[in-house]
Amino acid sequence: MIFNPNSTFNSLQGFCFPSTVALPNVKCINLQANLTSTGDNDLYTVPTGKRAYIANFVVFNGNAGSSTVIPEIKISGTYNALGAQVSVSASVAGSVILRTPYVAEAGEIVAVNISAQPCAAYAAIFEFDNTANIFSKKLTSLINGNNTLYTCATGKTALLLTTSGGLSPTSVSVVGFYNNTGGSLTVHVNVVKSGGSPGTTNQASANATATSGTATFAALIPIPITIGSGDFVSINSGSASATQFAWVTAIEF
Repeated sequence: MIFNPNSTFNSLQGFCFPSTVALPNVKCINLQANLTSTGDNDLYTVPTGKRAYIANFVVFNGNAGSSTVIPEIKISGTYNALGAQVSVSASVAGSVILRTPYVAEAGEIVAVNISAQPCAAYAAIFEFDNTANIFSKKLTSLINGNNTLYTCATGKTALLLTTSGGLSPTSVSVVGFYNNTGGSLTVHVNVVKSGGSPGTTNQASANATATSGTATFAALIPIPITIGSGDFVSINSGSASATQFAWVTAIEF
């Protein structure tokens, strides 16, 4: 891990960890894949007892035409977008930086979707024990209305993370949301004090429109925030249709 134990903050691919964050048995995953099939391509499976922080993807397009690229996480057989689709021109390497950080759990599969082949895929992935105090909480289905995404544990405080990677604050988000329902959805986020309920007084983001097949990031809280014991993050969706995916990444203290 790229840690300086004498500094207050430690940097990993563009976002900062407080120095009290421990990543036991951390290692970098050597991920290089030659892709010869269009569509979804599985790249790496998180081993038992581990978690993995996904920093970014780079895809080199060896095709004579352009290729679209979508970074994905496969959970229980379903592919969910972790970032917006980008277009990579022929014979060019395209970088896909996640706007919302993601920590994968054991059994989850890092994947990428491409529309043309051949392509070469590379990813920055850091694997560590699942006893670490950094993790992502996620919902693979949502109701029409308020959905509790993450509740800070009793006696703990939490820092909710964004990525930076040189991106402007309006391009990153504490909460990620993927809509593949077939129609546009309106979503917003509430950050609710312990014992409270989502409402206008604790709404933390403006309404954002998520078109089908894309991941929504802008307006869903663009800077890291802290919450306390029993406080929770809620995401409001305008539909109960299947194939919605939401996540937030936290460090608990």
